[in-house]
Amino acid sequence: MGANEKYKEVLSQLEQNLELLEEKINKHSQKQSGEPHHWGYVGDISYVSEKIERILEFIK
Repeated sequence: MGANEKYKEVLSQLEQNLELLEEKINKHSQKQSGEPHHWGYVGDISYVSEKIERILEFIK
């Protein structure tokens, strides 16, 4: 397998993971709305946000 084929394979998996991430964030948000004073959700989403920011910094 060449580099271009591997890139496309990994990119496809990444796109699937991004869709799954969006689904999971939406579910997490729904849970949080049922417990709006629970700080655990803030910690969860802050952790995810920090990781995404690091990824965005890396891939610029």
